Amino acid sequence: MITIDVDSHHDAFTSDRYPKQLCVYFLFYNGEIRYIGKTKNLQQRMMTHHTSITKYFDRVGYVPCETINELSILESKMISKYNPPDNGDDPIPLKTIDEVFK
Repeated sequence: MITIDVDSHHDAFTSDRYPKQLCVYFLFYNGEIRYIGKTKNLQQRMMTHHTSITKYFDRVGYVPCETINELSILESKMISKYNPPDNGDDPIPLKTIDEVFK
């Protein structure tokens, strides 16, 4: 997994830090996984998240994928494994960044 620290101020956002490629991405806040998603273009997707007021994060992690099929399978497995709170409505225990890298 590749990680990028993010300035929490939306004005400081620069999209060129992110690749334009297929990947499963993780949004972290205070070391905890808050959201897992998939995208065809991480650069474009991060622009959307940075302008959103519904998700707060201070680090982005991503795993590049080769195919749409791989993208969908990996996202599903990661959501099932880590069950991040911003992917659903139920309050659940958070996983830390250290647990992801084990």
